[in-house]
Amino acid sequence: MPLKQKSFPLWMLFALLFFFLGGAGHPCASGPQDPVLRIEFKLSAMGVESEHFPSIEGKIDFAADSGIFTKSYYNPAYKDSTYYLSHAEIKQVAELLQTADLSRLQPDYRITWTDQPTSTVIFHTAHALYKVVDYGLKGDYPLQALYDIVYKIY
Repeated sequence: MPLKQKSFPLWMLFALLFFFLGGAGHPCASGPQDPVLRIEFKLSAMGVESEHFPSIEGKIDFAADSGIFTKSYYNPAYKDSTYYLSHAEIKQVAELLQTADLSRLQPDYRITWTDQPTSTVIFHTAHALYKVVDYGLKGDYPLQALYDIVYKIY
């Protein structure tokens, strides 16, 4: 009588594939096994001695391929506004993150000058959350490159 061969459970195959690939194909990986899902930004103009400098809040959601930001001012002469990142800009952010090691970012950056803006950036990955507070906007790579893309201040 021939032996009946057991089939390999399909769920186990997917689990093994996920384990070994670990999201490496994600467009914005922070290492081969920890893809960035979303980034939240808060740029506070508090302390800046200019009524013309906006506070900016927003997020990039890579799953939805979207980036939405709002600008608000302490000076009522300036109206609040909303802006979106283009698909090309979102792709540019994703490419920056492919070469970034978020685990090497410090949780707090500070410069010695007074009255500088403070940016809080929160990276949500598949396995961790990285929160960076950057007083003076001089943090390590990829922070300054991200600021150049997302803070459309002109």
